[in-house]
Amino acid sequence: MDAIKYPLDAFLNRLIISAMLLVLGTSTTFADSASLDQLSDLVKNHQDTEAYQLASELRDEYEGEPKFDFWYGVASINAGKISEGIFTLERLHRLYPRDDAVRMQLGRAYYLLEEDERARHEFKQVLKHDPSESVRQTAEQFLKAIDNREGRYRDSGQAWIQGGIGYDSNINSGPSSSDLPFWFPSSSAEQSDIFASLGVGGSYSHPLSPTSQFKIGGHLKHRAYEDGDFDNTEGYLRAELELRSNSRLWDIFLKGQKFYVDGDENRELLGGGLEWRNELSKSTEINAFVQFADLKYPSYTDRDADQTSFGIGFEHDFSGRWSPRLFATLYIAEEDADNILAEDVAERDITGFRAGLQLAVSSRLNLYGILSAETSRYGDELFPYGVRRDDSYYSLQLGGSWYIDENWSIQAELRPSWNDSNIDEKEFERTEASMQVRYDFR
Repeated sequence: MDAIKYPLDAFLNRLIISAMLLVLGTSTTFADSASLDQLSDLVKNHQDTEAYQLASELRDEYEGEPKFDFWYGVASINAGKISEGIFTLERLHRLYPRDDAVRMQLGRAYYLLEEDERARHEFKQVLKHDPSESVRQTAEQFLKAIDNREGRYRDSGQAWIQGGIGYDSNINSGPSSSDLPFWFPSSSAEQSDIFASLGVGGSYSHPLSPTSQFKIGGHLKHRAYEDGDFDNTEGYLRAELELRSNSRLWDIFLKGQKFYVDGDENRELLGGGLEWRNELSKSTEINAFVQFADLKYPSYTDRDADQTSFGIGFEHDFSGRWSPRLFATLYIAEEDADNILAEDVAERDITGFRAGLQLAVSSRLNLYGILSAETSRYGDELFPYGVRRDDSYYSLQLGGSWYIDENWSIQAELRPSWNDSNIDEKEFERTEASMQVRYDFR
């Protein structure tokens, strides 16, 4: 799912939480005291300021004792005193060179200072020791985060190919046959079929400076139905200039899309816009966008229109089991008909909402659910009904990805949708179910 993407700092926040849990399983034997137990509890409960303050008060009495040095080092890192934490943990590491908890915290500290080679060394050493599953997952996630960050400073690219099968209960988004008036052809009614799909895609990025990069990406997807009448192909391309400033990101982009049905060009889109993102914290982000697009329908030119849309949204990553990620977007759009006589079919005001939840059930399994709702009010009365068309469209996406290994994954999705309208012939229900096998070239 393209929609399922983590901002680096928010992702790092979850990794830090995971790394904190590793210290519970450390194999090093430490002396106990009530004060040191209090310090460890404060660290585990993410009370960073209080933990560092207590550690500073205990330093004269306990410095040099392994248990204190460990929690003092971790508390210092969490409080932003990273160099202080590294000094303490490096001293402890010399005494216990095979302790994975110490190595993980050292690696995390190096990562925060962007000393990526030193961080990579520590995480790779942990993986050589045949660690527990939770330790292995966290070390691998840090290594991936390092690779992603280094991609900002060098050319990088990725590609994928996928194929699968599925079922579509309403290929043409038509009403049930019982809702059709006598003058409508029976072929306008809903039609169901099974399908096979194939897709390829990729992206490439080129850094222009430490705070900017050029990116281009796209895909080509084809869906072939058993009866062949509604086979469709989609081509999509997007080029963007990404600019970063502290916690803010701007994307200036151009995009194009072509959609074919049964070999004939059905729709063409050419547009561009601006997206803005701002990280309020390591776990929360707000965003906004404005987009413009020119819509062309070669086989039905009366539907040609210019579209303008605005939207705002947010994303939040929760700590705890399954690392829930919540996101939502609210948007408005307007389509202006190129032909003033076609306002009944090509001109409309749109209001939409989209919200979703993603769960990282394990390192191999991600699940998601996305709810979408959109209303459309058309610009003029539709002949021969004598009323302006009003539609309300709803859809629900339920799915997940199972990662077999670094390259192979299996993706499944169920997507029911409904369109309510004040014109009976425009109402429909549709359910799509699919399963895809995907290979990512890394």
